[in-house]
Amino acid sequence: VVANFSASWCGPCRVMAPYYSELSEMYPSLVFLVIDVDEMN
Repeated sequence: VVANFSASWCGPCRVMAPYYSELSEMYPSLVFLVIDVDEMN
């Protein structure tokens, strides 16, 4: 499991998003999660 804690206002998070998506396609046997910290209370 690979977890990515992200937020829409986070510049580096937005830059990393396409790479994260590409990695998820390259390694289909892994579970890739994106956790939106704006949604966490």
